[in-house]
Amino acid sequence: TMREDNVDDVRAKAAEVLGKAAATVPLPDAVTEALRKTMLEEEREDVRAKAAKVLGEASATKPLPDAAIVALHKIMNEDEGGNVRANAAKALGKAAATNPLPDAVIEALQ
Repeated sequence: TMREDNVDDVRAKAAEVLGKAAATVPLPDAVTEALRKTMLEEEREDVRAKAAKVLGEASATKPLPDAAIVALHKIMNEDEGGNVRANAAKALGKAAATNPLPDAVIEALQ
């Protein structure tokens, strides 16, 4: 639903609900991948921002895959939406507290 529904508000609400779940329950890998793709490909800034935020919350219950961490770093530096960049930066910080960062991200941060 988050990636495929034609109604923008449904995609936004799906991301919000996932965020509430991610704080207490590890998200399946397929959901984490859907969040990563949403953050990279979604047209609406608010949905991209929510996807980034949920990835940060998800890192508290399960280490994020390297692809998600690399995507957070990319979005933090390249997205046009200020809220998206801010949420990606916060999410990357949360992920770094519980996950080893990929070498590519560490090198880029230095």
